[in-house]
Amino acid sequence: MIKLENINKYYFKGERHQIHVLKDISIEFPNSGFVTILGTSGSGKTTLLNVIGGLDSFDSGAITYDGIVFNKYKMEEIDALRNEKIGYIFQNYLLIDNYSVYDNLKVALEAMDVLDSGEQAKRIEYALKAVGLFKYRKKKVKNLSGGQMQRVSIARCIVKDSSIIIADEPTGNIDSENTIQIMNILKKLSETKLVILVTHETNIARYYSDRIILIKDGKIISDGMVTNNGILNTQTTRKIYLGDLKSDNLSTNKLNLNLYVDDNSTASDVLIAVKNDTIYIKSDKKIVNLNESSIEVVNEAYDTPKDYTENFEFDTSWYKKPIPVSKKSLFIKNFINGFKEFKNQGKSKIFIVIINIILGILIGACFINLGKFAYVDQSSVTKDNIGQVIANSNTNYNQLVPYNDTTIIKEALNLGLVENIIPFNHGSYYFNYQENYIFSEQLTIEYWTYPYTTDITIIEGFRPVNNQVVIGKQLADLLNKIYDNDEADYNSLIGTTFNSYTISGVSSNETMSVYVNPILLYASKSNYHNYSNGYNIENISNYKGAYLLTKGVEPTSKEEVLLNEKFAEVINADINETIKLGDSTYLITGIYTDNFKVKLPSILTSDQTISNKTININNYSLTEIEYTYNVTYLPSYEYEIVLGRQIKDSSECIVHVNSDLEIGQSIFGLKIVGLYNKNFESGSIGNNYSYNDIVISSGKELINNRMVCYQFSDSALEYFKDNNWKIYDLKDYQLLAARKQHMNNNIALLIFSIILLFVVILLSYLTNRSRLISEIKTIGVYRSIGKYRKCLVYQKIGYNFLVTSISTIIGYVFAWVINSFSNELTQIYEQIVPINITIIISGILVLYFIGIFTGLAPTKALIKKTPSEINSKYDI
Repeated sequence: MIKLENINKYYFKGERHQIHVLKDISIEFPNSGFVTILGTSGSGKTTLLNVIGGLDSFDSGAITYDGIVFNKYKMEEIDALRNEKIGYIFQNYLLIDNYSVYDNLKVALEAMDVLDSGEQAKRIEYALKAVGLFKYRKKKVKNLSGGQMQRVSIARCIVKDSSIIIADEPTGNIDSENTIQIMNILKKLSETKLVILVTHETNIARYYSDRIILIKDGKIISDGMVTNNGILNTQTTRKIYLGDLKSDNLSTNKLNLNLYVDDNSTASDVLIAVKNDTIYIKSDKKIVNLNESSIEVVNEAYDTPKDYTENFEFDTSWYKKPIPVSKKSLFIKNFINGFKEFKNQGKSKIFIVIINIILGILIGACFINLGKFAYVDQSSVTKDNIGQVIANSNTNYNQLVPYNDTTIIKEALNLGLVENIIPFNHGSYYFNYQENYIFSEQLTIEYWTYPYTTDITIIEGFRPVNNQVVIGKQLADLLNKIYDNDEADYNSLIGTTFNSYTISGVSSNETMSVYVNPILLYASKSNYHNYSNGYNIENISNYKGAYLLTKGVEPTSKEEVLLNEKFAEVINADINETIKLGDSTYLITGIYTDNFKVKLPSILTSDQTISNKTININNYSLTEIEYTYNVTYLPSYEYEIVLGRQIKDSSECIVHVNSDLEIGQSIFGLKIVGLYNKNFESGSIGNNYSYNDIVISSGKELINNRMVCYQFSDSALEYFKDNNWKIYDLKDYQLLAARKQHMNNNIALLIFSIILLFVVILLSYLTNRSRLISEIKTIGVYRSIGKYRKCLVYQKIGYNFLVTSISTIIGYVFAWVINSFSNELTQIYEQIVPINITIIISGILVLYFIGIFTGLAPTKALIKKTPSEINSKYDI
């Protein structure tokens, strides 16, 4: 039972042109029967029907459905009510044109969660047979006649087993023959269901209705039962059935006249004249030229339309009740329905695919640009964290290494906050190669030079000595590619030259770095003394582990010496012999070699009186070595303090234990505070210089050079923080600087990409908005038959997912393929912007987000409206 109490509805409520459409309507409907709401156009009858059927909202009053009271329009609850109990038959049919008859009914069943295919098939077959359309079940609705489409609407009510059938002008667009068929079916259904019909045709209302409610200007002016159904005129005025008329024939030699007259016509005077092949007619009644009229002449007699309900009892007691489905199943089912929706779109989907391919290309171009912006060329950035630098808000981040305030660094050095100062260099190597027989290319290799440290792992070769270097694995791989070596044939690189260095080994570090003997990083201020007049004698303690005995044994006293095998060969000496050096004679206990690691002195001794002197090979006289001292750098792990202490501030230095300098002296403005000895176990020996004459600076000279980094103590962080400086790892700082420089250089690219992305989103939205206009009728159908809004959202997600997958992705991939192909055309070994998987995946995710979101946005905005607003606003 349906009951309306004081229902009021307004259009444009609260505005100056407010219209009061329904005025205090109160009606009560039975559980079954045929009730007609009769009224002229504009009387409010359709609005009243929409309110009763839950297609439209109301402003005040209450509606009761089987004891459930609605004081206001609640969309979700009303959807459920329409879904379960109410069927609709509209003047414009409200069917999905591109769907078959079967699928239109299936949609209605799925909307009410009847998902079992067997149950669907049985219900649809039963309903189509009831309305005489079973043989048309596979035919698309758009290919049916108006009467057939209206019978499909009725079949939709039958498959749903709707207890309430709302019929709004169901015969308004069909002829009289189909009118009878439709009305007969509705009359049959009204025996067990409530049929509420809206019409302005009094003849139909009086013939079929059990009760007629007359409405005028939004008010009910009469409501009564029909006791005399009257007579229904079933013949249309648009056809003349000659078989039902009396005929006569009059023929002359110039005219053959066939005359047809019905019994209801009165006598007429007709004059017919024929002249010059023109017929002139004069009559006292209306004359219609059939050649210029839409009236159809039918030779047969009128045949009463077939009543499809004859001998047919509507019995739906065998229908199985819908089984509640989970949210997951509901989503999957409607998601897949989105695929079917796209499939049934016909030729229009070709246009949709083309548009989305173009959008995909634009999005691909956008993310290619974003990829170029996100990619920072790190060829000029070190990958080795060998030390730290400091920077503040005034630091120029466009420099790979900042021009630090040397004052604060020196203060930190004096405070003992700097544990080590490490020099490094940035270099470029230009390699020319032949790309083909015509063109040659030049490859620029950016690399960093660092001190070789003992913690570097060598995977091929040995540590560097003299002018040798160990190279990083990334650089080794590039050189192998250039030299056409096997990918991991690092052994082939040993002994080759790289930018004046000889490669001695390959490190496991994935870098473009070159690791050198530390002393090579900073050349001395002046050259060492050239020993052209003799051979040098040095203290054996300075070379422990640096020589290899080939004969004899180690000396045990100051009177014993070791001879370099080359020197022994020159003077023709051997072990157990003696050699006179100056005023003293020494026993030769052993012969040694440098083992190809270091250039060793001619004689090794523990006698300090002859150490650091040279011997004249002609008379074996001794001469003091003339020293030229140099300030240079030596890492702390390469030496050990043997006397005095380590450097504390930038005014101090340490010197070699065998130099002729002593603690307390000053040199180059630096006070000597300690004597050091080389740690040969570190393997740092092996250059062409003597270690006896090197002065180790605390780093004052290095600080003034830009290419240095530091190893700070733990307490340095607070010190620099208090002075508004921040500590960075060298790698992090250079990466930050490279990013800032890259962003400054490519900000226009970023802005363009963002604008392009917004343009794509807008175009995608407008495309989907435009497409929605053609789909409004379909959405109106779904909402009118009670399909829940969330189910429509799920379906649109599936639809847009499919469209994105088969069209937009094609365009997106096409854009990236073109970009990759253009990269292949660039120089073979040149560093180019790589294909960034993260950017590609991000682009695909954004692409799906745009495709689904812009497809959903117009739909979600539309389905917020009531079904009546959807149907009327867009003139379906």
